[in-house]
Amino acid sequence: GRSQLDPLPRRREPAADAGGAARLLGRRRGAVM
Repeated sequence: GRSQLDPLPRRREPAADAGGAARLLGRRRGAVM
């Protein structure tokens, strides 16, 4: 899902949104840290 545009996870694909958010957060954290 597109968690970037929508901060709230939609009920379409919670797993996909969660995975995408986790990856984005991981990449951001890794880049920052």
